[in-house]
Amino acid sequence: MQITHLRHNQIDKEKWDATIANAANCRIYALSWYLDIVSPGWEALVTEEYQYVMPLPVKKKFGFAYLVQPVLCQQLGIFSKNVADNQVIARFICKIPYKRYNLQFNAQNVVSSAVIRKNYILPLNLSYEQIRSSFSKNAIRNIAKSESKDLIVTNKIEYKEFRQLMSTASLHYQPHILKILDKIWTASFQHNMVEILGVYKCKTLVSACLLLSFNNRIYYLAPVSSPAGKEVAAMFSILNTFIRENAGQSVILDFEGSMIENVARFYAGFGAISEDYYLVSKETFTGSILKYCKRLLFTKV
Repeated sequence: MQITHLRHNQIDKEKWDATIANAANCRIYALSWYLDIVSPGWEALVTEEYQYVMPLPVKKKFGFAYLVQPVLCQQLGIFSKNVADNQVIARFICKIPYKRYNLQFNAQNVVSSAVIRKNYILPLNLSYEQIRSSFSKNAIRNIAKSESKDLIVTNKIEYKEFRQLMSTASLHYQPHILKILDKIWTASFQHNMVEILGVYKCKTLVSACLLLSFNNRIYYLAPVSSPAGKEVAAMFSILNTFIRENAGQSVILDFEGSMIENVARFYAGFGAISEDYYLVSKETFTGSILKYCKRLLFTKV
C-alpha cells in the first residue's frame, strides 16, 4: 500500500467525495465541502485511486504547521469502503507529515494507544413505542412538562431567527463559531442536508437545533435554548418530536458527545448508547520552546 501526501490543490475532490460517500464509516465531516469550511487549505493522505483517505486539518501558529481537530467536526481519521485494520491505521499515522498533531479518529478507527472519548448515538430503526420504552424517568417527566406548556414544535424556522437565538442565548457560540455555522448552513442547504427544528412559546423562539443529514446519519450539530426554553424543557420536546417522526427508519441520530456528565446523561435519557472514538496526539513542541518562539517573534530589534 502506497500512501501519498497531497496538498490541498492536488486533491481530486470528486474521487474524494465518492470515497467518503461509499465508506463503511462515512461521516459528513469528511466531505470536501465541509472540510473546506472548517479547515480551509486542508491536506490529505491517500492510497491508490483513493481506496483509503485521511484528511489532514492543517493550521499554522508562530510559523509552525500542525494538525488540530477543527471546531464543529467531531470525528475524522481514515475512511474507506473497507474497514481499516490496525496495520492500515498504524501506517497512516506513521505517514502523517507533521511533527505535532491532535486528531480525533472516528469510531471505526480503533487506536489502542489513543485516549478514548465518548459519543452517544440512537438508532431509530425500532418503533417509537419501543424506543420510548428506553427513555429515562427524567426524560419522560420533562417531555410531559414540555407538552403541558402549549409549545409549538416546527421545522419552519428561518436561519436568521435561529442565529439570533444562538448569539443571544449561549456563550458557546462565539462570533468565530457563528461564522463557520453560517457557511455550514449555506452549503448544507444547497446540498439538501439540513433542517432546523425549534420550539415557539407565545410566538417567541425559545429552543432550536440545527440537524445535518448524510448517508442515514443525522447529526445533532447545534442545539440552543434560551432561559425560557430551559424552563419549559423545550429541547426534550424537540427531541421527542424528532424521534417520534423518524422512528422505524434505518437512520442513526448522532448526538456528537459528550464527555460532560450532565450532557451525557441527557442523551442517555433518550436511550442513546455510548460509542467510543479516539484522540490521537503527538506533541513535540515543549512549552519552553513555544515561549522562546513567541519572544523571538515579538521582541523589537
